[in-house]
Amino acid sequence: MNEIKEVVNANDDKVGDLSNLNTANKDDIVSSVNELAYDYIVERGTSDFWQYIKWASGKAECFGNKQYSNIVTNQQAGVQWYGNEIDVPLPNIFTNIDFALISTGQGSVSSGFFPYRYNVSDSTSKLSIRSYSNTTGNCAVAFHVFGTWK
Repeated sequence: MNEIKEVVNANDDKVGDLSNLNTANKDDIVSSVNELAYDYIVERGTSDFWQYIKWASGKAECFGNKQYSNIVTNQQAGVQWYGNEIDVPLPNIFTNIDFALISTGQGSVSSGFFPYRYNVSDSTSKLSIRSYSNTTGNCAVAFHVFGTWK
């Protein structure tokens, strides 16, 4: 590792000329390069409305936006109204879920709907959407789920 740092630091542009490295111990060089590039993407893809990324370190994340139509909020809870939970199938990439973030998508604020709760397990998730009135309408939701794949 120090050998690579010395070569890189020897140049004004800090890019380095790796052709000057002693390549007698290629395992050390590969290990040093891997250490410099701590984490990198090993797989990227799509599944339904999700985009997902698998990282070499074992981290995984997926994110996406979805428009839900004909949401019914007809059960009152204080000043808020709610309806049935919505199944939100996750891509089959996770061995463990660490946490998830949700936010209201475009057009939802004007319709009065907002995502309230997002319960996530390793393969499925349930979304609860609420409003401030007994109503039916549309709601856009943005998701971002973090976990591990190995």
